[in-house]
Amino acid sequence: MHARSASSASTTSFIPSFSRRSAAIPNKQGTEAIYTVDTQTPGSHANITEIRILTGTSNLFSEDPRDTEAKWLGKGDLVLWLKDVDFGATEFWIADAEDAGQNYVNFKTLSKRASVGSSCTQRGSGYCARRISAKASHLKLHRLHGQYDDIAIAVACSATSNGSLYNHDTEGSTSEIQNAIW
Repeated sequence: MHARSASSASTTSFIPSFSRRSAAIPNKQGTEAIYTVDTQTPGSHANITEIRILTGTSNLFSEDPRDTEAKWLGKGDLVLWLKDVDFGATEFWIADAEDAGQNYVNFKTLSKRASVGSSCTQRGSGYCARRISAKASHLKLHRLHGQYDDIAIAVACSATSNGSLYNHDTEGSTSEIQNAIW
């Protein structure tokens, strides 16, 4: 009689994921490009968004899901992006593309976030340039070639009927909401 041994077959579970990459936007010099990659895993409903810098190789700039709409500032390799933060607010962050893969923290809100538990670490080069008390989107930049070479920044936000910023998280629901460009 011939005995058969049972072989233990190892099985590997495959979880499909789907990635979508935005168009790569070159910097002023044409030496680097910035783009985002959105990866979704249907089974776990995970959604990962990365901001990446292309310099011949693809370098991670940010993997914070709150970071959106990264744009070249037009001065050197500076990048401006929006960060969704607590209580429905938006922060405008600036960093050099050379700092790809670093995490940033707003020192003004660090103590408030420490009690909630923040995964960000302190970095000296990136900073929060401004915070507004509403959800902003559709970031647009335009260089003003005047004496100071200023930059005009526009975003779309919800507004009340009198034109002030509207924040759903702090003000609740109302029928008088409009869209405004700031």
